[in-house]
Amino acid sequence: TGEELKVLEGHSNYVTSVAFSSDSKQIVSGSNDQTVRVWDASMGKELKELEGHEN
Repeated sequence: TGEELKVLEGHSNYVTSVAFSSDSKQIVSGSNDQTVRVWDASMGKELKELEGHEN
């Protein structure tokens, strides 16, 4: 429907990649802020932040 379901807040720069886990329970996002974040897909809560990624 194009309706926004959740807003995942945490990155401080553009998000350049997003992927769902194979069971669709988690989302992984990569950003130009040099972090990769892991999210709970149903709650929209950040589970982990991995810092220092350049690509």
